[in-house]
Amino acid sequence: MKQNRLERVIRGMEAMGLEQIIVSAPASVFYLTGTWVRPGERMLALYVHKSGEARLFANRLFARAHRTIALHARPPYAILPFASRLSYQEYNERACSRELRRRAR
Repeated sequence: MKQNRLERVIRGMEAMGLEQIIVSAPASVFYLTGTWVRPGERMLALYVHKSGEARLFANRLFARAHRTIALHARPPYAILPFASRLSYQEYNERACSRELRRRAR
């Protein structure tokens, strides 16, 4: 976590009267964490509270990014990986079968 950048964001939040924000743009998550994640259609969100607490919500597919961010993280920073309902393989199989059915029409 880029502590100086997080502190700058928190100062901006306080100036706007915000207690918490959710950052979901990959470039903005990169700005605050220093790790680039390409989520594609998967959820990636960084929760930031004015107290300095930050939590990254990311799919388990991004395990390498989790480890990289965790190496640079300082409490109260937490990484909360979650699994999609479908595995990557199941998702691709369903997407392919939908596309084949669409083409067959």
